[in-house]
Amino acid sequence: MATELLLPGLRPHELVILAQLCGFARESLGADAAADWKPAEAITRESLMAAIREQYPQADLSSTQFDSAISVLDYSYFTESNRKRFGGLPLVEAIDSESDNPSYRLSEQFVALLKENRTFRIFFTDTLRVGLMNCSDMFQESVEKQRSFDRAFLYEHKYSLADVMRLCGWKKENTPQNVGGYLLDEESGTMPIFVKYAASQYEDEFLSPQEMKYYSKNGRSPQSREFRWARDGEGPDWQDTHFIPLFVMRKAESKDTKYYYVGRVAAVEHPTLTTKPDASGEKSVKVTLSTLRLARPLDPELYRHLIG
Repeated sequence: MATELLLPGLRPHELVILAQLCGFARESLGADAAADWKPAEAITRESLMAAIREQYPQADLSSTQFDSAISVLDYSYFTESNRKRFGGLPLVEAIDSESDNPSYRLSEQFVALLKENRTFRIFFTDTLRVGLMNCSDMFQESVEKQRSFDRAFLYEHKYSLADVMRLCGWKKENTPQNVGGYLLDEESGTMPIFVKYAASQYEDEFLSPQEMKYYSKNGRSPQSREFRWARDGEGPDWQDTHFIPLFVMRKAESKDTKYYYVGRVAAVEHPTLTTKPDASGEKSVKVTLSTLRLARPLDPELYRHLIG
């Protein structure tokens, strides 16, 4: 789990929480791993959030992101199949979880693993160290390119579908089949949209660097739940409560199974019920055609890269 999810360093929260609870000073992770080891005492939520804020002030410091990271570390986030694939062993557990400021510590089972197997402890610590370095590199990239993070996402960076669900702050991950081209998670106020450019069934396409022609899932009308939510109360506060990040995969890069983050959708315009051939081409299905307008236009270079 740590190698697959944490090593890329896409979100600092899990990495910092684990580094704090493992008692590893960030500057001497390798040296500490080789020494006689014992975990840190339980640490409060406020202290852990302060550590994330101190090391990565540009990160999304919302409660939603912190709670999402904890759900990853205690394994309540994962589907049953992924929980089993990752060993089913929670890394972190809460103390006084009903408190406004609960404390967290490493689970007893995970502490036993780290204590009993020095080699495993060294490899795990190295994973944390490299993950933190990768995370720092990503934040440095944002500074050099003068790009601020959009919640947990960096413009032009590539993310897998699994990355997006986690970084949107969902409390539970979903299966790719259920997500399809998009999925609304009202609890986090997010609805990521995924477009396989020049490869999708309905020929979604950019109309300009700031607008995309987009077809909904089968059977959706302008009155469907997602469209009502996306157009509910559009106004000055809408961007705070409705986050619709748009991700685009180039057909030529489809083997990578990752999508470029191209920005947040500022408006879903002109939703119109229409019909399109289904996947077999033998019958028509009802879908909603709309125009997605991004908050800012794509840079010319990325725009040409995606549509070329």
